[in-house]
Amino acid sequence: MDGTEVINAGGTAAAETAAEQSSLIFEADIDAWLPDSLEPAWQFLSAYPVVLLPVLVLIAYMAGKAAQMVLTQGVQRLTSRTPTRFDDLLVKAINRPVLPSMVIFALLIGTATLGLPEFLHNLTVRFLFTILLYVW
Repeated sequence: MDGTEVINAGGTAAAETAAEQSSLIFEADIDAWLPDSLEPAWQFLSAYPVVLLPVLVLIAYMAGKAAQMVLTQGVQRLTSRTPTRFDDLLVKAINRPVLPSMVIFALLIGTATLGLPEFLHNLTVRFLFTILLYVW
């Protein structure tokens, strides 16, 4: 075995690793975790992805606002009883990215249902994950 064979073998392994990583891109299997009662609505809306996306974003926005209210009113009330300010600051820091995170996850789910070409789907998912990291 000479040095070129080792390089080629390493290149093949690297190509296989890259293929595995590209297959790890966000693919939402909604049907697996969706409650049975919501399945007919999901099937109907998934036939119209242009309608599904705004519905998902609206639901995520409302869920994000509800989570922010719980954090602001419930958890902050508990942390105000402690003598330190660290936990108060922690709740405020966590409260800010909750809403955008919920909306971004809704966009990720919506992107998976749009049926975009693979390149555009991967680009969109990576862009949304980058925004998610920036928000946090």
